Amino acid sequence: MINNNPDYSPNVKKALLLHQQGMYQKAKLLYVEALEVDPYDAQALQLLGTILYIEDEKSSAIQLIKNSLNINPNIYDSHNNLANIYKNDKNYNLALKHYRKAIILQPTNALAYNNIAIVYKEQKNYNLAIENYNSAIKHNSNYAEAYSNLANLYFELIAYDKAISFYKQAIICNPNLQKPYSMLSSIFQILNNIPSSLKILQKYIKLQNADEIHTSLAIYAWIDGDIEKSITHLKKIKKYNFNENSQTDRFIIAYKSFLIDLNRYKNQNNSLYSLDKTLKKLYVIGDSHSLSYSNLKVIYKGTSCRVITKIIIGAKAWHLASKENNRYKVQFKNIISDLKEGSKVILLFGEIDCRLDEGILKNHREKDTNMEKSIPKFVKNYINNTQKICIKKNILPIYSTIPAPFIEKSIDKDSKFKQISIIEIFNKTIEEICPINQIYNTHTKTSNQLKESNGKFHIDKWHLFPNTILDFLQNS
Repeated sequence: MINNNPDYSPNVKKALLLHQQGMYQKAKLLYVEALEVDPYDAQALQLLGTILYIEDEKSSAIQLIKNSLNINPNIYDSHNNLANIYKNDKNYNLALKHYRKAIILQPTNALAYNNIAIVYKEQKNYNLAIENYNSAIKHNSNYAEAYSNLANLYFELIAYDKAISFYKQAIICNPNLQKPYSMLSSIFQILNNIPSSLKILQKYIKLQNADEIHTSLAIYAWIDGDIEKSITHLKKIKKYNFNENSQTDRFIIAYKSFLIDLNRYKNQNNSLYSLDKTLKKLYVIGDSHSLSYSNLKVIYKGTSCRVITKIIIGAKAWHLASKENNRYKVQFKNIISDLKEGSKVILLFGEIDCRLDEGILKNHREKDTNMEKSIPKFVKNYINNTQKICIKKNILPIYSTIPAPFIEKSIDKDSKFKQISIIEIFNKTIEEICPINQIYNTHTKTSNQLKESNGKFHIDKWHLFPNTILDFLQNS
């Protein structure tokens, strides 16, 4: 935060213009010149400090800003910028100390309240965070970022009505903000209000031609059986290379590749699909794996059915096993509550939990857990929790086992052994708890003698071909 202060010296004023335009090196030289003229120029010290911080010279930056406060302890920007550094370092006590001093100096500055709220949120002191976000809004009723931040907090607290209200207010204040649109879309997905979610995405895409939005729209077009629309959105995705550390990039590339494969498969096997709304419905609920079976025409218990996908993007069995409420569990509850009594449902969760880089193995390596004990407990909680939710609608869900893993040659022996063991324990627990008529056994069909993928049923490294389910259903 930089204020245009009339007390700035001429050199600092020149430097500030360059600073605000991102011309840091030129601004830096002028700040140094200002300090050569007056070594006690507190504004030049703190502004030079902010540039040093940008240049990753944190210790020097902190010292310069502290020096500016020793000369003049009443500079708002010095306190605010120093607090920002401490906040980024998660030194929350010092951050709060300087944010509070900034508020004393400028009691109506909405930014200061927003900043202090961010710290309280990081500390999980939600009441004080809400209080300070509201103070920011009180002092600036058009502060879009504060509305959005407050909505984010309510989203985390699963207070979706309030989150929707504040995201909408953020959009009113600044229609060009991106996050409120994507978060509103996510909330409507959680509430199982897919039409509203898609409406938000369609509106957002006019403002931001984003790959992430095209990916989401391609997913739901595929679920609806609108292949032409799905392909249109896939073609508009520009990203080809991606950052492994970016969750958004992984989402875009993985779904894009998978949907291209599914569309190709459908073109080659169109007779397997139907959009006949008079057919009985068989629901598959899961993460991306549920997409494989969208709109297949299948025979189940002697009756022709159309497979309807209810996707919960990013959901793990772990989320559904949790005692605490979370967005994925809420979405699952909403999906089930909207189904007819006695609906036929297959649950496809757990594959993400059993991957090498996520879920069970990651947790085991971080906490050195006993997998022989922890996995059965977790799987039992997953089954118990989902059955309790389903029984309210007289639904007896079928549980999919985890398919045999597709293991690349570059994987070391220890990781390979652990992943196979995890899947084996996970599946064994399902088989011990559930009667055979409640199990969709994907592992037996997809496994070779080494308990790895036999290569016959994987459409890619993670997902199965659509026809994998046909034999199981016909023999059920």
